[in-house]
Amino acid sequence: MITIKTENELKEMLDENKNLLIDDDIKITFNIEENVIRNISCKKIKCNNIDCGDIDCGDIDCWDIECGDISCNDIDCGDIKCGNIKCWNIKCWNIDYNTFCFARRSFICRAVKGRKANSMHKCLDNKIKYI
Repeated sequence: MITIKTENELKEMLDENKNLLIDDDIKITFNIEENVIRNISCKKIKCNNIDCGDIDCGDIDCWDIECGDISCNDIDCGDIKCGNIKCWNIKCWNIDYNTFCFARRSFICRAVKGRKANSMHKCLDNKIKYI
């Protein structure tokens, strides 16, 4: 596992297009803010917050995900386990979240469940489509 402790360490690992391409697990110990990184490709992500374009990894284990799209084309993983998910589009297998999971435009998955009795998941513009 590669631990990234600062934004400067992260920036040094990015390619010219702001992509993080690592063939290993990563642990990020700070919040990734908007415009710092475009895409993440790795085996597993452990972090607090992600704000980026595409994610391609084995598993996502974090607190919050904020991004434009989560899609099997953009995210290649079996499961997402996190606190909150806020994005435009979601497409993946299983989603296990803490409090809420919202997509604005589309929400496609095999299963979605919250860990709290009053957890909420919703797609604002369409119905959730189960595959």
